[in-house]
Amino acid sequence: MNNDDKVLFSEGGITVSPARFVSSSGTIAMSNVSRFVTREEEKYSGFPLWLKVLIAIFFVAPILATVVGVVLSLAGEVAAIIGGAVGYIAGWVVCVRFLPKPSKSTRYTIWLGTSSGEFPVVNSLDRDFILRVEQAINQALEARG
Repeated sequence: MNNDDKVLFSEGGITVSPARFVSSSGTIAMSNVSRFVTREEEKYSGFPLWLKVLIAIFFVAPILATVVGVVLSLAGEVAAIIGGAVGYIAGWVVCVRFLPKPSKSTRYTIWLGTSSGEFPVVNSLDRDFILRVEQAINQALEARG
């Protein structure tokens, strides 16, 4: 078996050998690769607390307070006021408890550099996976000489 055909890494649709890098985005000859770099991009999702408070104040709590107040107004004015307060508190609980909490995730992307430019070839949220791919690319570049 030729040393260039030796597979250094094969996982998650990525194959690295001293001769080539294969992924879903295509095949790149390792002889054309002059460098590689990994970039990190942080993404935020969910609702921050300040936005939950605004949603509670202006949307959910008033609607629930109105609905509960109107329904209980049939029982009298005091019941309507108490029901409106309960509805308002329920709106706060719904917003703070059930809207998604803010979270941060980091996406890692490996870019291979050739004389034609840099190309993104792998991206993942799994840092360990990216480290294994980086290690295989380093081995392939060293084996090439």
